[in-house]
Amino acid sequence: MLFRPIIPICLMASTAHAYWKGFNLGATVPSGACKTQADWTKDFQVLASLPGHFTSARVYAASDCNTLATAVPAAVAAGTSLLVGVWTEDAAHYDAEKAALLAVIQQYGFDWMVAVSVGSEDLYRGDTSAETLASQIDDVRGMLWSVGAGAIKVGHVDTWTAWVNPANNAVITASDFIGTDGYPYFQDASINDGYNVFWQSVTDVGSMVAQVKPGTPIWITETGWPVGGGAMGAAMPSVNNAHMYWESVACVQKFSGSLWHEELKQNGGHLEQRSSNGILPPITLPGLFLTLGGGLLNGVLQPFTGRLSLLVPPTPQSFGLKAIPGTDANHQYVAPGTNDQRGACPALNTLANHGYISRDGITTWAEAANAIQTAFGFGYDLASILSGLGVIAGGDLITGKYSIGGADSRVPDTLGPSLGLDKHGVCEVDNSIARVDTFFGAEFKIPNSNQANFHLDRWQALLEDVAAHGNLFSQAAFTDEKKRSYDDSRATNPHFDAGPKWYVIAHGERVFVYRNMLNGTSPGECSHFDPNQIYTGRVVVVRFTQRPTNVSTDTAPDFGNVGPFFLNETFPKNWFRRPTPFPLADFLLDITSLYLGSPVELGANEGLGNFVPLGTDPSAMTPSQIACFVLANILDEAPGSVAINIVNNYNLIQGFLNGAVAPFFANYNCDLTDYTVPSASAGEDTTGSSSDDGPAIVNGVYQRSNE
Repeated sequence: MLFRPIIPICLMASTAHAYWKGFNLGATVPSGACKTQADWTKDFQVLASLPGHFTSARVYAASDCNTLATAVPAAVAAGTSLLVGVWTEDAAHYDAEKAALLAVIQQYGFDWMVAVSVGSEDLYRGDTSAETLASQIDDVRGMLWSVGAGAIKVGHVDTWTAWVNPANNAVITASDFIGTDGYPYFQDASINDGYNVFWQSVTDVGSMVAQVKPGTPIWITETGWPVGGGAMGAAMPSVNNAHMYWESVACVQKFSGSLWHEELKQNGGHLEQRSSNGILPPITLPGLFLTLGGGLLNGVLQPFTGRLSLLVPPTPQSFGLKAIPGTDANHQYVAPGTNDQRGACPALNTLANHGYISRDGITTWAEAANAIQTAFGFGYDLASILSGLGVIAGGDLITGKYSIGGADSRVPDTLGPSLGLDKHGVCEVDNSIARVDTFFGAEFKIPNSNQANFHLDRWQALLEDVAAHGNLFSQAAFTDEKKRSYDDSRATNPHFDAGPKWYVIAHGERVFVYRNMLNGTSPGECSHFDPNQIYTGRVVVVRFTQRPTNVSTDTAPDFGNVGPFFLNETFPKNWFRRPTPFPLADFLLDITSLYLGSPVELGANEGLGNFVPLGTDPSAMTPSQIACFVLANILDEAPGSVAINIVNNYNLIQGFLNGAVAPFFANYNCDLTDYTVPSASAGEDTTGSSSDDGPAIVNGVYQRSNE
């Protein structure tokens, strides 16, 4: 089994037995060249710098790439212990492996050595028989005895499925330890079942070992959950799932033993995405083409080319429990001035008021995406998509600039009018939390009811729903509120639109409240990602911290968390962002879960009492189908949200969507054969309606300008 780096797992052991925690380390650098002693020294320094007391490494071979000759002196100097591998695949190679092991023992002794694994997953691959492997284990043990290293354990590493096969009992009998590899992900288990599936595999191995050779220690040599790659049955890769797996599997004192996590590979802080022939090109969704660059490489969006070459893509930001804004002098609240743009999105307004994006409200694709990662804990994928759609819907595609409010001369009109995010259907739609439907606002059917403005009456109605659910802005509260406001809009708005875009935005804005405005904490040291960790899009190396004592432990935000965002567009006092990133996969699951709490028809009014159903039922869709439904509608509807002049440059929009949005959906295997290019008459030239009473808002009331 070869599975590249995933989230590291620490295993809690009883104090009665020694145990080790570490990583598997390959013998080559990303170029394919063998590691030097200096390379090994750097690896061990990285391990030593990681919190969690990672003091050990597992190496796969002894002679290949002169592994032990270069790694052992570095390990001795760093105080790192090694679980040594000896390959068994052919006689000449096996002899060379033993000779390399013997040479370093004779030069450096054996205090640096944890144990020797004779072979790795040979039984899983069917490369040898149990009897032959058992004989080789005895052979290596004899060699160690001959040089006074008889105390070193000798055993074998294999998949849990190999260990529970009675045909392999001879290897158990011969081994001083059992190294077991288990991945619930590869067993098609959902993240919710990962705990039980993993521990059942350990239990099954333990039962077999107890029958064959009682008392033999069992070490977990590989386990974890992927943060990238494709789905395996019900198993979905994501950073949040990896954290959940850590929390449920690793941080429980259920098992006494040792662990070496799967291979840790770094290249300037990033993993390399590789094929057998070299480095892979950036990827997007199969069937689409990167005509203007972009795409994902090592989980990071790549530069664009041609007419989009001025675009600066977002970058992954550090995450973890952190006070926002805390004492950072650069991010304290400053009320907006009369020339500053503010719009319909309280989160973006808050970011501008605190300087996480430009305080004038003119931002860029990268700036806004990086800011919502930093301040609200959005995942890199979700942040990049949302800000990218902001550029498409209301900004200048060539420079990546857009206004978080209405149209503004500070945003270039390179391809046509840059209308700002306050256009209906960008940050808010009909049935919004605190804004009126566009029919009532844009045409002022209700006096002074600009649809970009915050409306206290809608906020008060929400508070009644919240009061009925323990005074928490929970999913349950929003389930009731969404259904109530949907019914009201459908009954009173002749142009009520509850189509695919409504499905995403109406549910998404509510999910963001209880997922991203919660004061980020949960009990226990295994609950928090620290900002000072490595996040490459494929690998997360985790630092854990104790939770602060001055934050809430509620599972949903209360008024003290949410109110300041909506009523004053500022961060609450003593507020911490969520400890784990909120990625696209979790967002899609959450909007579906919220929808299923009070499912309603998708469709639109064509006059009062004449609702035309869309004929699409999200409740009948799988998670992958939901993702593809969302993506297809982004690709279909995004161009229709922009000005007609921009649609005339559709090749640029398509190149951007293919390179900036679609790559994050690559895991979902979406079929885009029915995807159609918008007609030349698509698009709209209606400018955004900037919040006209402000832009400053205090306790839910706009402060009118004196000018």
